Amino acid sequence: MPIDMKQIFRDARQNAAGEIRDSIFAKDTSFEEHDKFMRSIDENSRFTESFLALLAAAMVICTLGLLMNSPAVIIGGMIISPIMWPIMKLSAGISFQNRSYVWRAAVLLIVSVIFAVLSSAVITMVSPMKALDAEILARTTPGILDIVVALASGLVGALAMIKPRISENLAGVAIAVSLMPPLCVSGIGIALSNGLVAGAGMFLFIENVAAIAFAATAVFVFYAYRVTGHMTVFRKRGLTVLLSILAVISLISLIITLQR
Repeated sequence: MPIDMKQIFRDARQNAAGEIRDSIFAKDTSFEEHDKFMRSIDENSRFTESFLALLAAAMVICTLGLLMNSPAVIIGGMIISPIMWPIMKLSAGISFQNRSYVWRAAVLLIVSVIFAVLSSAVITMVSPMKALDAEILARTTPGILDIVVALASGLVGALAMIKPRISENLAGVAIAVSLMPPLCVSGIGIALSNGLVAGAGMFLFIENVAAIAFAATAVFVFYAYRVTGHMTVFRKRGLTVLLSILAVISLISLIITLQR
């Protein structure tokens, strides 16, 4: 039987690539407690009393911080915001082929958005402070750079859930920074009957969610591929859908950025 040298070299190349990849990524992406990971995401992304309390507190603090033009107060609301969890659950659902996670995360995210926007609008209506200050206006100019920041946030957040040595608090801060304030700005715009402010705040939120979800899903899919050794159709479709949404939003953001 003749020796197939091409096959031998092909196998050697693949084995070498695998060794290099494992030596670089194995320790940093090793994730032996898969069940604990999924359970943590599921428990933190349910519409429970604690989730609602954190959401309401974050909304109140961010809204008042925006109306008072106080960055310190806004940061306080960012830190306790729980909206990052539904996004992580959505990404985990796509990566690990759990359709229940995907739908439940989507519903929770939509409900959270509606609650936050409407509540922020009510607070603004009863508040004596209704000026469009610098902190509010800063979140009415979404652009392509916001997507870059959100991508980095999603990457950090996903890695923090996979890698135990990365603090989950760091992930919460990195992600929440990009989410709660734009929702509150949208609510403030509704209360002030300012469609431009309301729309800009919501668009900034949507572009941040799209970027964070894509980055987190990419990280989780990478890990899932290392665990299972194959890329499923469900994962490919999920990544494709998220990438398509992100591409459209990025194009709109780029146009907005160039028109400034």
